[in-house]
Amino acid sequence: MEEEYDDEELTAGAQAPFDEEALVDEVLGTNPRAAEIAGWREVLEQRLAGLQTELAQALDASAQKLWRRRISELRGQIAIAAQEEAISRFVENSVRVALHRPDGDGLN
Repeated sequence: MEEEYDDEELTAGAQAPFDEEALVDEVLGTNPRAAEIAGWREVLEQRLAGLQTELAQALDASAQKLWRRRISELRGQIAIAAQEEAISRFVENSVRVALHRPDGDGLN
C-alpha cells in the first residue's frame, strides 16, 4: 500500500532550492528590473540626441530656449532613470549574493 504525503511532510527538515529569479522578483516587488530601466534610459538618451539635433537646427532664440528647456528636463529624467537602475541592480545583486554565500549564512 502506497502512503500519501503532503508537500509539508516531504520538505520537512529539507531545505528546498530557491528559484533565484523568482526571489529577485519578489524582493523587487512592483519595481522593475535594472535591465528594463536600462532600456527605458536608452530610449530617453536617443530622444535626447534628437532634441540636441533640433536645438542645433533652431534658428531663432525662442525656439532655442524651448529646446534647451526640453533637453534639461530630459537630462533630469535620464539621471533619475540611471539612479533607479543602479538601485534595482544593487537589490538584484544583493539577493544573489545572499543566496550564494559560502559561509553558510545564505538562504541555501
